[in-house]
Parts: sequence; C-alpha cells; structure tokens
Amino acid sequence: MVNIIHFLEKKHSRIARVWKEKLLIKKLLPTEKIYYREMPSEIREPILVYHYDNRYYVIDGHNRVCSKLLKGMEDIEAIVFTLDTMIGLVKTAEKIGLREFSSETCRPRD
Repeated sequence: MVNIIHFLEKKHSRIARVWKEKLLIKKLLPTEKIYYREMPSEIREPILVYHYDNRYYVIDGHNRVCSKLLKGMEDIEAIVFTLDTMIGLVKTAEKIGLREFSSETCRPRD
C-alpha cells in the first residue's frame, strides 16, 4: 500500500494525507471491474481507498469489500489517502461508469 501512495505522490508532486477510517461499504466506489472469487481465508488487512471530491474510491481490496458485503457487513476498515487532485484511476472509473459495490456486482463468478 505504501508503495502505491509514494508512487502517486511522486507522479503528482504532492504529499498525501493518510488516515485510517471505518467506511460504509455503500459509499465505496470501485476503480476496476469486479471479478469476485471466494477466498479460502479472509484477508484482514485494511483496504486502500482514495478520497476525492467527497467520494471514496477503492484502489486495493475490491475482493475484501465484496466478501464483507456478501456476509451482510456494512462497513470495512480502510487506509484512506488523498492528494486533493484527480488521479488516473478515478478518471478511468468515472469514464467506464463504475458505480457501486452491490450483491449483484459482487456475485461469485466461475
């Protein structure tokens, strides 16, 4: 996670603000198509989320979000960071219309 944050700091010539927060799953936005697969054991580390324009974009941890959602949980621990600027992953997510995590988007795929 730290490498991703450092890479983006360098790319955008900014210092990230980073904090830990428990976020509601319904407020999270994916930054990639979701291909959920059940994992043999649950990963307990927090997901990585980018905060921009009052939105929370999942950078790393899409599968963990789906796992919690499908178990009926409403929130998840996250490492949240911002550079106070639009980053490429956010632009791509908005361009291809990725909207939310739901039981439909998180249903297991073969």
